[in-house]
Amino acid sequence: MAWTERSVAAYLVRHVFQRKFLAVPNCSWTGHECDLLVITPRLKVIDVEIKLTRSDLRADAGKAKWWHYLGGF
Repeated sequence: MAWTERSVAAYLVRHVFQRKFLAVPNCSWTGHECDLLVITPRLKVIDVEIKLTRSDLRADAGKAKWWHYLGGF
């Protein structure tokens, strides 16, 4: 079986999060696109980014959502 973003997300929902949490694939509700948005029963939000290759990781590293600049520093 070849792993895809969709199959990895499905595996995470079934086995890691054990279907106990709400999981929304390819969601942009947080203001940035995330591969899997998970919400716990206590309303904790988890942004899951799925990377299948090193080039996916490198391409995502430059996105603005990972960098927060504070003025005065």
